[in-house]
Amino acid sequence: MTKRGILIVISGPSGAGKGTICKELLKKMCI
Repeated sequence: MTKRGILIVISGPSGAGKGTICKELLKKMCI
């Protein structure tokens, strides 16, 4: 069996909140 994942690309300029979005996504996905 293979485990499937997802790939999410978050792009934006410095200070746009990419890090915050990543942290929140990880919390929601229970990783």
